[in-house]
Amino acid sequence: MSDSINSEESKPKCKCGCNESVKWNRSKKTWNTYIQGHHNKIMWENPEYRANKAKQMKAMWENPERRDNMSKQSKAMWENGDYRANISKQMKALWENPNHREAMQVMRMNPEYRETKSKQMQALWENPEYRANKTKQAKAQFQNPEYIANKAKQAKAQWENTDYRENHSKHSKAMWKKPDYIAKVFAGWRKAPNIPEKLLSQLTSDNIIFVGNGKFWRTLKLKLEDGQIVIKHKNPDFVCEKKRKILEFNGDYFHKNDFPDDVYIKAWKDIGYDLLIIHEFELKVDINKVLNKIANFVGEQSWQMSLNI
Repeated sequence: MSDSINSEESKPKCKCGCNESVKWNRSKKTWNTYIQGHHNKIMWENPEYRANKAKQMKAMWENPERRDNMSKQSKAMWENGDYRANISKQMKALWENPNHREAMQVMRMNPEYRETKSKQMQALWENPEYRANKTKQAKAQFQNPEYIANKAKQAKAQWENTDYRENHSKHSKAMWKKPDYIAKVFAGWRKAPNIPEKLLSQLTSDNIIFVGNGKFWRTLKLKLEDGQIVIKHKNPDFVCEKKRKILEFNGDYFHKNDFPDDVYIKAWKDIGYDLLIIHEFELKVDINKVLNKIANFVGEQSWQMSLNI
């Protein structure tokens, strides 16, 4: 009997259809029907079962005492080095299974799943207590040298994987073609004007609004001298919407290799806006001249300067 139990050919297959062999149940003295966890997989494919489980979990989670107890239990378990090592081992073993990786990829690419996860995360992030706890956890983690070293090791291992790099590159390129995504990224980078932009903002009319924090993204078609057309997503520094006027401040260093001014002027004109570009060196030479230039551009008289930065 022991030989037949150990023989892979004689072992029954899991009823879930994965074609993997089940184990011998010594206490019941019979073969298991499913591999551990695979029965749950079958159940989870039933929408009614999933809905009931979700309802039960929500009801449990709405109980503050239960949430507190579960949190304490999780923390206590996670502080156990052996427990963490076992979980890590299990996750690594799962991820080494190509079928599991493929199933996870299919699930994550499901639009319904992505939308549900997005709504869940948005709802969580709107909770100030949740945000505060997440921030606190992240700060604590990144003060731990061991955690930082592990993260760096994981990132390096990922980047050495050619498939990962290729997929990451494709995803990034696809995202950077979306104006909404670009706006969100730049809005996160810069919430306020830099010093020269702040200077212009305070010296100019109230009709000229700073939008350099990602509030005014537009798609431009830049027509070059050789006939080539370059698509570029641009968010200007200032806008006078009433008069359809755009004002850009170009720093000497970051714009030294940019396209000529007239290319941008024509591109903005094509979508119904007049553009005035102010270069950094102009501000350094004569601010009053720059202000008069802006006043003429927007069709207003020169205004009194009130510098306060």
